[in-house]
Amino acid sequence: DQDLPFLKERFTEAEYYEVGWGEKDYYQAKKKTADLEFKAMYWPTDTAIHIVAIRKPPAEHFPRAEIIEIQLSDNEYNSLRKFISDTFYRNNEGKVLLLQSGLYGDDQFYLANGEYTILNTRNLWTAKALKSAGRDINPSSKLTANSVMASLRKQQRQTQNRYNN
Repeated sequence: DQDLPFLKERFTEAEYYEVGWGEKDYYQAKKKTADLEFKAMYWPTDTAIHIVAIRKPPAEHFPRAEIIEIQLSDNEYNSLRKFISDTFYRNNEGKVLLLQSGLYGDDQFYLANGEYTILNTRNLWTAKALKSAGRDINPSSKLTANSVMASLRKQQRQTQNRYNN
């Protein structure tokens, strides 16, 4: 892929990617502590992007998770890909910076752009990503994972109703 060629180099057998963004130290920590959580919530801190290679469809890989499939046009998909690509911090040579290997499976952390604060969380980042892909979502009101998922559920119902009527 032209936007993220390093992913195919790092994850040679991935069919899908799980992508997340969060506070750099807390996100990478093998053991989450109150100190790390407090720092993440109350001080502007550096961020990391987390990529997990998935070799089978997400619903099979995450059988107990709620999965909401989103259909994207080519333009919407390209916009989402650009949003994700722009999240990776790049040095003066345009190279992404590896952090530690991930916490499970075939995964990797990378240094990301943006500051993590109590008002700029992973859920807000996810909502912004969805907005970049043309979803009707207000990122500023999406502070929890449930609020993001509720918005997607509502859109899914509206789409189903449109096709059923």
